[in-house]
Amino acid sequence: TKAANPFLLVQSLASCMWSRPHGLTIIMLESLQFWMQRSGQLGLEDRENRFQPTLVQALSYKGIAKISAGAGHCFAIDNLGVAYSWGACADFQTGFHVEPIREGNILKHCLERPTMLEEFAIGALVKEISCGVKHTAIVTRNSRLVVFGGNQFGQCASEETGHNAVSDELQYTNIGFDDEIESVACGAAHTLVKTAEGKLFAFGLNDKG
Repeated sequence: TKAANPFLLVQSLASCMWSRPHGLTIIMLESLQFWMQRSGQLGLEDRENRFQPTLVQALSYKGIAKISAGAGHCFAIDNLGVAYSWGACADFQTGFHVEPIREGNILKHCLERPTMLEEFAIGALVKEISCGVKHTAIVTRNSRLVVFGGNQFGQCASEETGHNAVSDELQYTNIGFDDEIESVACGAAHTLVKTAEGKLFAFGLNDKG
């Protein structure tokens, strides 16, 4: 019997975000469907590619409200404001440091299962999330901006190039603003922040002017 196409069950598309070489779709059922992966970025607890949308069981009952995808990592926020991350971790873009997995002659830092960021689970719940290629920006409900991951071009708003992470052992950048932060958006290696007053702030790679 031919398997049913999961998209036939969807009456309305709520939000969609794409990042090569993998895709994310969030649907009215508040479940995630994924396909194509190399670093566990599908959240399916393995590193096998999928050639049709596949339900992420680990998040199927979380009530996912928002999603974002980087080059090899992903984030999701549930209806309560709790953040989950998975995928490539070499630059700490998931907020986690994991032991490498050997794949032939290559060592991969992968988080194959969506994992809750405990630092943002109590008191600092997340309202906005955006992933760059190797960095991530989070805006909490109390208007705190936290940026972490690769900082080679200052995309984490730190003068120290390298890696940042959400951890007691690893540094992350906590940026204060006078105005309430309304939204954040990450490009490949730069970050934009918009305040409720309509002011726009930018930092990171600027080779295109």
